[in-house]
Amino acid sequence: NDTMIRAVIGFAEGIFAGESHVYHPKEANLSSSIRVPIFPPKDIPVDLHIKALVGYRGSQHYHVFELTRQLPRFAMYSIVKSDQKQTVTPDSHVKFVLQERVARVVMWLNQSFLLVEDLKADDDGGLEVSFTCLRNKTPLVLRATPSCHLTISSDNMDLVADLVQSLATYL
Repeated sequence: NDTMIRAVIGFAEGIFAGESHVYHPKEANLSSSIRVPIFPPKDIPVDLHIKALVGYRGSQHYHVFELTRQLPRFAMYSIVKSDQKQTVTPDSHVKFVLQERVARVVMWLNQSFLLVEDLKADDDGGLEVSFTCLRNKTPLVLRATPSCHLTISSDNMDLVADLVQSLATYL
């Protein structure tokens, strides 16, 4: 629409230098959308508080929108779409059996990763999902059979340990 974003203030512990980020464009650069890159340095959940001043161009009065969102713990991992699947699976992995249904693992994935749409188990009841780490472009692959034999493949064993711990805490 015709409204412009006059300023955006973001608060997030551990993401921005000084715990906050302010974007206040000049009058000539006002637009109806603003992009602010967010790079959590660690895999921890982060509360992100956003305040945006929005109004019409040339207006002296603005409406303040306040929004709070929690970035999930593994927000820095982007899902790889099925038509872009990596041909390389990391050599390092961990395998274990869960006394749970695959649907519960899928629920944990939907809660712990930043996804555009919720994941679902395959038609056969299994699961295979690939992610790419946005920090260093390394792959992460999770596979589960219908009987919940789970394999987590990554060359970063600290990440695998964090995933197993997070899944265990969730279950």
